[in-house]
Amino acid sequence: MSCCESKAEEQNTVCPNCKSIGDKVKLKTVESMILDKSKHYDQDFSICLTSDCFIAYFSKSVIIKTDEIKEVIYSKSINPDRILCYCSRTHSKEILDYVDSSGNYSVKDIVKNTSAMNNSNCIVNSPTGKCCSKQINETVKKHLD
Repeated sequence: MSCCESKAEEQNTVCPNCKSIGDKVKLKTVESMILDKSKHYDQDFSICLTSDCFIAYFSKSVIIKTDEIKEVIYSKSINPDRILCYCSRTHSKEILDYVDSSGNYSVKDIVKNTSAMNNSNCIVNSPTGKCCSKQINETVKKHLD
């Protein structure tokens, strides 16, 4: 089963700072993202995707801030050419240039014609631990609106 096909059980919790609903993230993802490799956790985490919140991951007893992880979470980046696919290191500019030049905007076409999603290991490369198709769709939709 690929990262895009996984149907992991989702248990959302509320971010202690911004009060947004967070998405469950596997411990393996959190451990691969934290800068301080001496820290070890044995609990479930959620990710906060709110753009202006300083929290990256949170659990009932632990908060991991955005400056404590190695990647910038796509939804928190102010860079207009932010990374959308962390596994292939594909930036939004490459994807949007393809969409503009071809008129094709399906994820299937984008994957076929850009570097996006060519080296999938999302659980350890992406801060969400999930396939980037969601953020690609969101970015293309905003661009076309």
